[in-house]
Amino acid sequence: MAENRGKYLKFIWKVENFSFIWNKTDDFLKSETFYLDIFEGSAWCLKLYPRGRSSYENYVSVFLERLSSCEGPFEITIDFEIGLLKPNGATDYMNEMKGRCFKTGDTHGFNNLVARERMLGARKSVLLPEDVLSLQCCIFPKDAELRTYTEVIAKTHTRIERYH
Repeated sequence: MAENRGKYLKFIWKVENFSFIWNKTDDFLKSETFYLDIFEGSAWCLKLYPRGRSSYENYVSVFLERLSSCEGPFEITIDFEIGLLKPNGATDYMNEMKGRCFKTGDTHGFNNLVARERMLGARKSVLLPEDVLSLQCCIFPKDAELRTYTEVIAKTHTRIERYH
């Protein structure tokens, strides 16, 4: 896990009003862009599929994307973890990939991070407190060393209109 791996980048993305997102399968939300300065300012984001991708429509899918419009080396090799962040700071449903090579425009991640039924059912109070989904992505560069631990936090607010 991240706590035992030295210096790394931690990106936390909070998605408010998650249960009101009515996306279809294969529709996604994109996080704010964040940058890895160690790789000449390469630009990254998370892609969240609230209703999963094809063949995984009963799951929440999450992917890390290296943006095609970004600077930096042609290939960047990293280890990364993506999971759900609970209110107490612990992670749940953490998945990791090691030695993944990203070229510009590449996307890697997890089709079945967590079952929608589990997240919206009995575990909702733990996984979606106040209807906020908190995702955590930790990036560990393979061929370079970060100077410091870095934490970036972004938020997406889904607007709800109430009709009377």
